Amino acid sequence: MSKNNQAAGKTFIFGEYTALYGSPALILTTPPYFTLTTTPANTLTSNIHPESPAGKFIAANIDFFQHLHVEFSDPYLPVGGFGASTAQFLLVYALKHPTIKDPKKLLLDYLEVAWDGTGNAPSGADLMAQYAGGITFFDKNKNILKSYPWPFPELEYGLIHTGNKIPTHTHLKKLPAFDRIALENIALHGINYFITANGTDWLESINHFADALDAQQLVAEHTLLLLDKLAACPDILAKKGCGALGADVILILFHKEKSANVLHFLKKNHFHLIQHGMRVGNSAF
Repeated sequence: MSKNNQAAGKTFIFGEYTALYGSPALILTTPPYFTLTTTPANTLTSNIHPESPAGKFIAANIDFFQHLHVEFSDPYLPVGGFGASTAQFLLVYALKHPTIKDPKKLLLDYLEVAWDGTGNAPSGADLMAQYAGGITFFDKNKNILKSYPWPFPELEYGLIHTGNKIPTHTHLKKLPAFDRIALENIALHGINYFITANGTDWLESINHFADALDAQQLVAEHTLLLLDKLAACPDILAKKGCGALGADVILILFHKEKSANVLHFLKKNHFHLIQHGMRVGNSAF
């Protein structure tokens, strides 16, 4: 399978709300991968919803797609999440544009089909992360896109699915006002700790960011309940709900040497662990 037939899942570490204003975000990409397969067909057939960004892109480029069967595979079903919509768009876009040398144009083309002008436009930071892979630093205002490997040999991550799903595009249409500066300041410090591989302060900043999201009522109630349950495990050093209202996914961090203890706790308490370790996703290109 060639690279641009697959895209990693994504999880926001910092910046899911402030990125809406072009501020920096740090995003973890991970396997398993979304995949797209195509086969010749007499007429276009696809399992992609026509009103999704990918579906709209296909419709706008029907001459290219009209004799293809397009099949998108989501490894996270039935729970969903992890950037399925942006992965769909990225992989469909890559069919038409096999080599993308200008991620800025990719982002602009995405926003053209992803936003109807109501409420807040999506940041596209998740799309940029799936394009770049690794742990992505994206600063739209400064036009910076950079991918990093996992920098903490002593730490592992875990991604827990909450069993719930809030459509991001729906949430953005009704997003209330929030203190952007407060969140941005925490995110900037946290990103700096990541880049300088300061694990202790990075963990603290993740918890600080999670508390700030909660204080601004930007965390779903069901996620808060799960975070409270996770607090019973002393080996979990940092935890936060990720993405829109932290609704779908919870990120946890712990020492590698305590991995067995954490995994036992999660299994005993029936948490749905999707992925864990140090491995990060590959670029889609």
